[in-house]
Formats: sequence, structure tokens, C-alpha cells
Amino acid sequence: MNFFSVGEVLGSSLRIWFRNLLPFTVLATLVHLPLFIYTQVGIDLEDLNLTKLALTGSIMAIAQILLGVFLTATIIYGVVMELRGQHASFMASISVGLKRALPALMITFLMFLVFGLIAVVLVAIGGASQSVALVLLFALVAGIIVLRLYCRWYVAVPASVVERPGIMGAFSRSTTLTDGQKASIFGMIFLVAVVSFGINKIVEMQFDSDTPSEILRNWKTQMFAQLVVDAILSPFGAILPAVTYVALRREKEGVVADDLAQVFE
Repeated sequence: MNFFSVGEVLGSSLRIWFRNLLPFTVLATLVHLPLFIYTQVGIDLEDLNLTKLALTGSIMAIAQILLGVFLTATIIYGVVMELRGQHASFMASISVGLKRALPALMITFLMFLVFGLIAVVLVAIGGASQSVALVLLFALVAGIIVLRLYCRWYVAVPASVVERPGIMGAFSRSTTLTDGQKASIFGMIFLVAVVSFGINKIVEMQFDSDTPSEILRNWKTQMFAQLVVDAILSPFGAILPAVTYVALRREKEGVVADDLAQVFE
């Protein structure tokens, strides 16, 4: 019997998110507090230009990914408790996140390092031909490979937090659990990404500017608005792989939330 259902995973993730909207948003705000401070206090707009703005945006994107991993490690405990029918305490979630975040960060770093190397190597091979068509073809191939690997390793972080199998063991566990479900996982990720992109685009449109001076003048306000939206939405992005992990464990191994909760006791 197939227990894994995209609809069920999305539905459970939404229910957990709504039931814990306030504490999870507070938790995400605390996790992202360094970015709030950096964008509002640590940047001098008079010394900022469009080049530095692009570099700052890239640094912030990387920081958000790393902070998001810590948030995921923290929220996983709460998700398991919720699926068990219990309410996780705020401090217990933070405690689990602090104890188990480092391997999760290493997993994410290695994952994106592999993605980056694949993209650079394949695009460079295409570029060596000095053909735009081949560059685009190799870029497409790189994108397909990266997406397949991302879906394969989608639950590596939850596996690391719950099972503590080591970094390479987490990749192996995720590969095993997602076998046969990568297409479903991709469809789920794509749907969530489209909705998230639409919400962020709406926020971005509120600060559309035609001149560089206006872009720089509005930058801090726009960053604050986007970080607020991220503090609200990012817990769902952390909940989803955790619920997916639990659903896959139930399907593949017959393990339920009660069994998983025992590892935290």
C-alpha cells in the first residue's frame, strides 16, 4: 500500500504551519535577526552602488539558505511532535536545533557545492565550443541533473537530525527514502516554488523603480519587507521536508511519528 501522497504531505504541512504560525514565525524571526540587523543598521546607503547591491544580495541569499537550514533542524522536532498529536515546546525545539544543526549545515554546504560544480563544469564544456546553442544545451542538462539530485537528497537534513547517521549516511538515507518518489517530490517542490515566487514578486513590485537612485533609496525598506515575508513563509519551507521525511519513513519502513519521537527522548 502506498502511503506517500503529495496532497496529504502538503495538507499536513499546512495544518502544522497554521497551528504553530505564531511560535514558528517568532522562531524564524529570531533565526533571521542577524539579517534584519545587517540590512537596517550594518549597511550605509551612501556607500552603496548597484554593484555592491548585487554582491550584498548574493551574500544575503547564501545567509538565508544557511539560516534556513538551522530553522529546519529546529522545526523538525516540532513537526514530529505535532504528527504525534502533541505540541512541542518552544525551548525544546531550539535545543534540538542547536544540538543537531552542524551536520545539517554541512550537508547543505556539500549539496550546493556539488550543484555548483556540476553547473560550472557543464556550462564550461558548452562554452568551450563557442556555440550559444551548446551552452544552452549543457546548461539545461546541468539544470536537470541538479534538480534530480535535489529531489534525491530532499530529506537528507531531516534524516540527519532524526537519525544522526553521519553526513554521508544522511545522503544515503535520503536516496533510499526518495527512491520511486522523486517525480512526486519535484511536483510538490515546483508547486510551492511557484506560489513562493508569486508572493515575493508581489512584494518586489511594491518597490519597483525606474532609476538607480530610487532603487538604492528604497533598498532597506524592500529588504525589511522581504525579510518579514520570509519570517512568515520560511517555517513552511522547513516543515515540508520534515513532513515528507515522516511520510516516506511510514511508506518505506512502516515507521510512524511515535517511533520517531523516541529518538528525542
